[in-house]
Amino acid sequence: MLQIWILLLIFIGSFNLASATVQCDKKIIQVSLNLNDTGPISYPIVTWFCWKNGTVLTANQTIHLTISGFTYDHTYWDFPYQPYNYSYINYVIENSNENIAVLNFDRFGVGLSGKPLFASTITGDVHAFVIYQLMEKLSQGYYHNISFPKIVLVGHALGTEIALIVASNNVYNQYVCGVIATGFLHLINPPSFASFFASLYPAVDDPKFKNQLVPADSLTTNPNTTQRQDLFYNIQDADIKVIDKDEQLKAIGSASEFTVARLFIPIETRNIPTTIPILIVMGQRDILSCDLLNITLSCNDANTIINREKDDYITNIEAYVLENSGHDVNLHRNARDWFQAALDWSNKLSFQNCGCSK
Repeated sequence: MLQIWILLLIFIGSFNLASATVQCDKKIIQVSLNLNDTGPISYPIVTWFCWKNGTVLTANQTIHLTISGFTYDHTYWDFPYQPYNYSYINYVIENSNENIAVLNFDRFGVGLSGKPLFASTITGDVHAFVIYQLMEKLSQGYYHNISFPKIVLVGHALGTEIALIVASNNVYNQYVCGVIATGFLHLINPPSFASFFASLYPAVDDPKFKNQLVPADSLTTNPNTTQRQDLFYNIQDADIKVIDKDEQLKAIGSASEFTVARLFIPIETRNIPTTIPILIVMGQRDILSCDLLNITLSCNDANTIINREKDDYITNIEAYVLENSGHDVNLHRNARDWFQAALDWSNKLSFQNCGCSK
């Protein structure tokens, strides 16, 4: 009899787990881009609209639109290794009381989405225009025939820079209700960035991409060096299997998209209206932006981050520091701590006067 009860409890537990799984619909949308001033061309962008099984989707759901960083695709936000620990999408959907759905996608030029002939034609502004068109689709009922007016941009590194360009543009930001900005501060750690640039080499020379059709001038991190793990991770707070999986999943990038976004954002962020609040999330040991030996580059706690960034915004900013984490906050052992911080921040947004409500 005891064995029967044990088996029954296991069955019930398995049923509850299955009923709470996240469902994602893959959809390809066409975006119009004029890359060479020769007229607009249509390119496919592959998207995944994700929500909790059993949820009745309505316009009341908040949509987190996730934007990956340099040399990352959509898998950064839905990491396939131990997703319980490392998937932002799984966590926020499972724990949002059915209030949040996520639109994840491969950026233009990355993963399954369309690629130009030359990667150098991809800039921060090009990415921002793609985000604007994705938000239009959300607003116009392209997904599940529902117009979703509550959109929060969630970016990492380059993805954050793209989100901030969108938020600062008076046309693009009409749909934006908030920004969760991870892995980006205005003041960088120059030696670490120099090391990062030194780690890049032509993607066509990389074993992963040599048999793939990628733009000839695209870049990726060199697997024959340790810079990717050294710069993106605090090894003491990361699983080596995650780091290995990260190498397997890495994507391509271009020098133009990386440098253009970083050059102009310190000016543009002051143009983000007060109707778009921002949550800044940093790894405490993100050596691309932080230096524990330098007080001006400290990322020790939230107050330190706010003091570093407050002069670069007129809108309200809050901060969260993921203890002991390196640059890739999604891929450290305690990633779920910042996932919860993002969820808490998103849940308290009023959505009354943001750009999407105008």
